[in-house]
Amino acid sequence: MSIYKTGLFVLGASILMACAAPSTQQPENKVEKAYTPKPGAAVEFSSEVPKSMVAGQYQTVKLKFAESYPENALSISLTTSKGLSLFGGMDRKSFDMGAGREHVWDIDVSAAEDGIYFLNVFVEADGQPRAFSVKLEIGDVTPAMRNRAVKSTGEVVNGVRVMEAEEAIR
Repeated sequence: MSIYKTGLFVLGASILMACAAPSTQQPENKVEKAYTPKPGAAVEFSSEVPKSMVAGQYQTVKLKFAESYPENALSISLTTSKGLSLFGGMDRKSFDMGAGREHVWDIDVSAAEDGIYFLNVFVEADGQPRAFSVKLEIGDVTPAMRNRAVKSTGEVVNGVRVMEAEEAIR
C-alpha cells in the first residue's frame, strides 16, 4: 500500500506543479561585458617630445614601440604635416620583432616657422596596420594657431574633446 500512496503523491504533486500559475517574476537579464579589441596590429606607442622646441632647429623626438610578436619585422613609416621636415628624409624603418619587445627610434624634426605640426606614424606588424600621431608645438604657439591646427567640433570635457562616432562590430 505504501507504493500506491507514494505513486499517488508523486502524481498529485506533478499535477499541482503543472497547474500552478506562471511566475510573475521575470528572469534576471545578465549581460556579459563584451570585449571588442580595436582591429589592427597589437602595438603600443608612446613618444617623448622636447618641452621647448625652437623653429629653424632640428630637435629629437623619441618614438617608442612595444609589441609581443615572436618573429617577423615591425615596419614603420612616417609622414609630416605641411612645414615639418625630417632630417635626411628618414621616413621608414624596420625592427626585428624576434629581437625584443621594445623598439626606440629617434627622429630629428624641424620647422621653419612657429606653429603646431603633426608627425604621423604608420605601423605594420604581422600584416596588421596601426596608426598614431604626435603633436609637436614648435616655437611660440598662440590660441589662433591651436584653432587652425585642430579643426574639430564637439564639447571639451576635462580637457578631452567629446565627438560623435559610429562603430561597426563584425
